[in-house]
Amino acid sequence: KPAHLVTCLDVLEHIEPEKLLFVLDDLRRCVLKVGFFVIHTGPSSKLLADGRNTHLVQQGKDWWRMKLKKFFTLAKDSVIERPPLLYCIVAPKSK
Repeated sequence: KPAHLVTCLDVLEHIEPEKLLFVLDDLRRCVLKVGFFVIHTGPSSKLLADGRNTHLVQQGKDWWRMKLKKFFTLAKDSVIERPPLLYCIVAPKSK
């Protein structure tokens, strides 16, 4: 449901890769003012039952920035190297 503040903390890297664009598009619908996303860009220490890493999307900060910019204005971002995290503040794109 749309809200002025939407947070995704330890969520986006767990999305099935083929569904990620649909999730980002739905987040675009939900973020009315600001979104705060924290994305782990490396592997998790846990595995799924089928043997895959629980971080299904393991891409670097530049890849994530490019994806987010398709749907949002990237207002601010910051990187922490260990663990590899990308912190992003996003806003709806201007019309």
